[in-house]
Amino acid sequence: MHLQIAEEAAEELKKGVVRECRDEDGKIYYVETPPLLKIYNEASAAAMKWGAQFGFTPVSRKNVPVPKKKPAESKLQALMNKRADREGVFKVA
Repeated sequence: MHLQIAEEAAEELKKGVVRECRDEDGKIYYVETPPLLKIYNEASAAAMKWGAQFGFTPVSRKNVPVPKKKPAESKLQALMNKRADREGVFKVA
């Protein structure tokens, strides 16, 4: 949800990040940032926090427990194990 809010705010911010208020002579007397910028920053920060908790960042990924996979048998090991099925040949572990 936070990521969706951030994306929607980013689309609106593409129109312009800073609003300039000018007087009758064309001089800038006030510059403001739109409220969507604050919404975008907060939603992005919340999405990053959630992502970190679920292992979506490289640093947090190492803290997520993952079962270890058994390494795949190489072609050489497969060939040697085929030969080991015959009598008198030792099997390679």
